[in-house]
Amino acid sequence: MTTVVTVLAVTVRTGTGKGNARAVRKTGFIPATLYGDKKPPVSILIDPKIINAEMNKPGFFTRMFDLALEGTKVRAICRDLQRHPVSDTILHADFQRIGTDSLLHVAVPIHVINESASPGVKRGGMVNLVEHTVEIVARPAAIPVSLEIDVTGMKIGDSLHLSQIKLPEGVSLLHPDTDLTIATIVSPSRREKVGETES
Repeated sequence: MTTVVTVLAVTVRTGTGKGNARAVRKTGFIPATLYGDKKPPVSILIDPKIINAEMNKPGFFTRMFDLALEGTKVRAICRDLQRHPVSDTILHADFQRIGTDSLLHVAVPIHVINESASPGVKRGGMVNLVEHTVEIVARPAAIPVSLEIDVTGMKIGDSLHLSQIKLPEGVSLLHPDTDLTIATIVSPSRREKVGETES
């Protein structure tokens, strides 16, 4: 499944600097920067409701967006969201312009499938994700929302490695160690320890 392109309405922002950004946030908008593709950066404004709605959908940082800006649409990907350390509200967003021939380095989330077909899970074990994302390189149209790992047949103690992940056409791995452990099936006793560590 490849990235879905969503149109986001944005507005050009006049002025720069921390003072200007604070003034923008007081109006209810999020200050943002659009950069890349060998073009000058542009300061923009985005409605936080739009960003929050998109973040509730899978693969926010791997999805392509068409920024509707002054009568044109600019293809971009969100590279960073700066948040308030206490309230966790979004303070600033960075979008990178994407050319049709661009090669992008992105971190794609891991999605586990077929847990019910794992003998280890049936015996009370748990899938322990060692790596939650995998770094890939791909053209914009080939970036997947997630990479699936199939745990069918995996028993307690079994491991799944980076080399076992099926990559979509046009997608390459960036990590040099293909023997990197991505997931394991842990025993019920180990499951309790993992749960305590994560809590």
